[in-house]
Amino acid sequence: MTNDEHLEQVYNDLTDEVIEALTLLRDKGFAVAAFTPTEMRGADPDRIEDAMVQMGWDAVDSLATEPRPDEKSEESA
Repeated sequence: MTNDEHLEQVYNDLTDEVIEALTLLRDKGFAVAAFTPTEMRGADPDRIEDAMVQMGWDAVDSLATEPRPDEKSEESA
């Protein structure tokens, strides 16, 4: 599959409603990552999601510029 064919399939998988929901979340400050069924190539979406969450927390911990909420309360105690 060429890159253009891949992109066409991705756009076919993303409905206007899905794009609107993802855009709304991003506009509210959420980190959003999504793989279409085509991109997952048969992988179990639940397992992909679990892996993304775990790796996402590692990224948050290494990129965060503020302490965790529970660390803030310990500092002021």
